[in-house]
Amino acid sequence: MRGVHVAIPGTVVFFDSETQTGEIDIDILEQIGGGNKSIATLKDVPFSFMRSGVFVITFPVEVGDKVQLLFQHRSIDKWLVDGERDSKDLRTHNINDAIASNLIAYPLDNVINDYDIDCLTIRDLDKNIFIKLFDDKIELNYKNENYVKIEDENIEIKSKNIKLIGTVDIEGKLTVTKVIKSLSDVLAKAISLLGHMHGAVKSGPSKTTTPV
Repeated sequence: MRGVHVAIPGTVVFFDSETQTGEIDIDILEQIGGGNKSIATLKDVPFSFMRSGVFVITFPVEVGDKVQLLFQHRSIDKWLVDGERDSKDLRTHNINDAIASNLIAYPLDNVINDYDIDCLTIRDLDKNIFIKLFDDKIELNYKNENYVKIEDENIEIKSKNIKLIGTVDIEGKLTVTKVIKSLSDVLAKAISLLGHMHGAVKSGPSKTTTPV
């Protein structure tokens, strides 16, 4: 079975984001002639990403990342170029027909810390940034400075500053616990806060009419 390759872990040494191909060092040494020897760096290895229909999930590929090398049953040289299905190359499970996948287990000294067992999580390794999808709520966090939670009929947003650009329509009651500041005019129906006038103005304790 020597020369038949199936799958093996590797380490990224170069990645081209334009072609989504790279160079991979195979992590496991091979026994050759009674000794352990490293296999030559694999070049022009295509990377696989989660892709279906018009949607795709991409993420940065960095030097040092671990990948799973999957060696194809037949030569993929022509298929990679133009999708050609008829391969006249009879090689099988050859070392030159690898595809790199980021879906790989890491060594036990480099596992994911603070693993979530009750939700789908997209996060950085330090968990400073994350999106969590539970069966009854959604949470978004950015460096503990900005936080959004969607649960039932409620949306909770926490941030030092929130900037809305565009027209905002509110259907319902607005409750504010602190100062409302306007840098322009405020209208109550058609009545301007800055330009409205009162009628029946008299000196003394009399009252004016409502704004006009």
